[in-house]
Amino acid sequence: MIQKWIEADQFRDTSVHHSFDQWAKVIGGILLVNGFRDFLGNVEAKRTSHDPLRFGLGVLGAYHPDDWWSPLEWADAAVEVGVRSP
Repeated sequence: MIQKWIEADQFRDTSVHHSFDQWAKVIGGILLVNGFRDFLGNVEAKRTSHDPLRFGLGVLGAYHPDDWWSPLEWADAAVEVGVRSP
């Protein structure tokens, strides 16, 4: 894989975005040159699902998606769905 990437002038995948940007572009380039597409394509989904705050907000938002509640009502709902202790 690496040899093929070297022969492709060490192509970097500029479509990849990550906090370790240069690493991601190199690894993405290696994979892309070798036929693997969509490196880190699920990074946003994983970022949300692995972040407890974002996950809790998602659970809470799904609890009553069409309701406009006061902050106190949302706080009570957070306890009810288990994303916050009483």
